[in-house]
Amino acid sequence: MERIVNTGDGGLQLVQAQLSDIGLRRKTNEDALGFFVHEDSPPTQLAVICDGVGGNAAGEVASQLAVETVERSFFGAGNPVDPVAALRRAIQAANAEIQVQASRDPGLTSMATTCTAVAFRGDSFHVAHVGDCRAYLLRDARTRKALAPVVAANLDLATRIKDPAEHHR
Repeated sequence: MERIVNTGDGGLQLVQAQLSDIGLRRKTNEDALGFFVHEDSPPTQLAVICDGVGGNAAGEVASQLAVETVERSFFGAGNPVDPVAALRRAIQAANAEIQVQASRDPGLTSMATTCTAVAFRGDSFHVAHVGDCRAYLLRDARTRKALAPVVAANLDLATRIKDPAEHHR
């Protein structure tokens, strides 16, 4: 599936396509992804991809819950005025929601996921990143790593985080 979206006057042209692969070591696919558009002016697009942490229980539940919560929180009050603040709130909301769901069901206690979310508006984009996945920038048919995993590894989107101070190791 491929879709082309413009980010507004003089903005970026996004080609949205998605593909997920189970890999060689897992029996289930723990990836979840979503692409969401808010058409109000200026139009804002949000791309979210999450990968459940393998080896933990219910990674596929954590990743799907994170995608849904990031989208709902990011666009919760309409088109956000400040996409950076909205991304921060959305990631924090996903973390909190995963913790709540895990506390309600013993089978979900150790669920965790990575999360990369990108908000596009006009000619700019903003990246929120949690875990060991990577975000890449493709320009002039050349791929550049936009964000190294070490840079954003200060926050784990996982149930084991209870105190915001733990985010800064």
